Amino acid sequence: MPQTTDRLVGRIERSPADQAVISPGAIIHHHWEVLNRAPGEPVSGVENVASGYRIWYSNGGAIYLNPAFTHPAWVYGSIGERYNALGGPASWLGFPTADEASFADEGRVSTFQHGEIYWWPDVGAVELNEVVMQYTGLICFGETNWDQGSASDEPYVVLGTVSHQGPTAARSQIYEHVNAIQGRADMIEIYRGKPYGIALTARMMEHDEDDPDRYKAAMEAAVGAAATAITTAVGAIATPAAALIVGPLLGAVAPVVADALNGALDLRDDDLGVQTLPLTAKQMVVLAARTQDSVDYGVTSRLQTPLFTGEGSSYKACFRFAPA
Repeated sequence: MPQTTDRLVGRIERSPADQAVISPGAIIHHHWEVLNRAPGEPVSGVENVASGYRIWYSNGGAIYLNPAFTHPAWVYGSIGERYNALGGPASWLGFPTADEASFADEGRVSTFQHGEIYWWPDVGAVELNEVVMQYTGLICFGETNWDQGSASDEPYVVLGTVSHQGPTAARSQIYEHVNAIQGRADMIEIYRGKPYGIALTARMMEHDEDDPDRYKAAMEAAVGAAATAITTAVGAIATPAAALIVGPLLGAVAPVVADALNGALDLRDDDLGVQTLPLTAKQMVVLAARTQDSVDYGVTSRLQTPLFTGEGSSYKACFRFAPA
């Protein structure tokens, strides 16, 4: 009987006509056996939900089957509680697409048609699809010691990211007439995608006579070199399993980027410092879904770099994460 069920499940996933061959209850029962009956004993019959099906089990949660009769999946525990609170398959998440699995930072995750629910013991369950990361400006706490005889600074920021999606680079405008205890608000999107971990590099510069786009090009090359190890390791993986690969590699990004930047240019603008911040998948989820905006000197942020202190200056670059 199990061999017949296997064969039929394969057929009905390919042809809607085969849905008459086997019942949704049989498909769910087969998945229950694949799970070694870990959900416990059934405590309900087959229920219709959002045009699909589910059966509840004694160990908690339910196995769901979508209307296309594909991807039966068990949703349970804290993730299951959050899923039910949102409305289950009738919510924006839709039906589950895989059983709950391990996630980065000792977390857990369940994937759905339109997003994920992540869970950590100290965070709880968090529903999210993609995140957007934006550079939102800089704060000057102290100017450079000397700026070509000027009474103020003209800083700008060169940005780079390394993630499972590959590298990105951008630069801000040149901010004119910046003095101590001032902010300059901006808005540049530097990442949009799944929260599987990212290394963020910021280089603070003070403009004298050089072309800032030279430094952006150098950043593109630097993060490109650093991204190779991550994109090669992840390959075609486009699921939360990618975060388990990316996380351990983030710490290696900073020295690669620093070496590439140090050897790339004959600097004619003042270099106020380079910082690379490795942000784990958990940090990305918490920053996007659980962290409140702060506003300092007119600049909105959820993340700020440590101080840049080159040439006697004192600056921070500011960033915001949000659900996409």
